[in-house]
Amino acid sequence: LKSNPSHLTELDLSLNILKAPDVKQLLDLVESPDYNLQTL
Repeated sequence: LKSNPSHLTELDLSLNILKAPDVKQLLDLVESPDYNLQTL
């Protein structure tokens, strides 16, 4: 996700089991102005 941040706008993780640190990293990406991730 970090290598090409401007092209990813939607990420479906519905089949993944995420732990708290994983969720924190993803939320940091969503909140970062460098990323266009709009739907998580």
